[in-house]
Amino acid sequence: MVKIGSASLRIHTYNSIKNMIKKKIIIFTSAGGNGHMSVTRALMDLLEQRYDIKYVYAYTDVLQDVDFFQWLTKKRICGEDVYNYCLQKKWIFMIHFFFIIGRWYFWLYKKKTLSLLNKYLLEHKPDLIISVMPLINGALLHSAKNLNIPFLLIPTDLDTTTFMYEIDKILYKKFKIIATFNDPDVLKTVPAYLHKEHIVFSRFPIRKDFFTHKDTVAIKNKWAVPVNKKIVLVMMGGQGSYATLLFAQELAHVMSPIHLIVCIGNFTTIENALTAINFPDHITITIVKFTHEIADLMAIADIIITKSGSVSFCEALYSGKPIVLDGTSSTLLWEEFNHTFLKKYTLGDIIYNIKDTPRLIEKILHNNELVSTYADNINAIIRSEHQNNQAIQDIIHTMLENAR
Repeated sequence: MVKIGSASLRIHTYNSIKNMIKKKIIIFTSAGGNGHMSVTRALMDLLEQRYDIKYVYAYTDVLQDVDFFQWLTKKRICGEDVYNYCLQKKWIFMIHFFFIIGRWYFWLYKKKTLSLLNKYLLEHKPDLIISVMPLINGALLHSAKNLNIPFLLIPTDLDTTTFMYEIDKILYKKFKIIATFNDPDVLKTVPAYLHKEHIVFSRFPIRKDFFTHKDTVAIKNKWAVPVNKKIVLVMMGGQGSYATLLFAQELAHVMSPIHLIVCIGNFTTIENALTAINFPDHITITIVKFTHEIADLMAIADIIITKSGSVSFCEALYSGKPIVLDGTSSTLLWEEFNHTFLKKYTLGDIIYNIKDTPRLIEKILHNNELVSTYADNINAIIRSEHQNNQAIQDIIHTMLENAR
């Protein structure tokens, strides 16, 4: 009896220790733009207390041997550096060109890519992998399937097309994809051969700061923002954009008293040009470099002018403020859908000509009925039954439990 009891005790102790060991999750992410890392940070905040979670820059830390730009420059410059430079300059044609070449390049080096992913996963032995980046998911799915690792794909675009590249019809039962909105146009971007059990609806994974109560007076005082003026927030993503300067120049012609909060991100070279703008007395300005306090700034804004990227778009959407998207130049192919979505549900407006900026801002500032329409439509979207905050945690728990 003693021996049996001791054996039972040892088994119980082993199981207790096993349950205490956190499951290991690796997020494959990218430094191209800032959206991928923004979602990565949100996932880390959401999951780090329960899991041993880390992220890896797939292109620079895992697939550097197939990065043409690293090979060409002896690792001084990577493909993401080139992408970010083009993004700041709004060289959309060049980004599309590099995307087409990149797609062909990854197809050409498919076996090498798969080998590098297999090597990394075998070395780090995750219990589950998450991808928040495009292009490599076909190879990543094959690696996950070969090594029997659950794989969760979380697209950072509402249009999932670029995330589904090379994901073939040989489905893997331990593969799931997150969709943010149960909208027929959104679901059209998910391949039809994916069964319903592979799709999980969840609130877009942005930082929890966007869902906490805000003391707007305290925020205004912290940033030295006037409390008696309408606030127009201009933000073109963490990398910043030359478009920020162009919008600020046009906003100087708004006739109503406003305060501008202009977020320049990492594109600090435009700061001097911004300070040189001759704003009239009724327009004041705060220039903000890269910050993690965007949720606070959105909370005090009355209008948000932002780029068409899905992360910026969703952050503005969940902030419940009128959204004005930048349509003044060509839009990235995978971001065009956001314009369609905004117009379909009347969530805001789009500026197609930079010279129309003052007129459009005046229209929103002085039309309470229009602002109420935007607010009602935004609330209907973000409070729908599919905006489940718990869905990502639940599906990860289920995937890990089923993997045992």
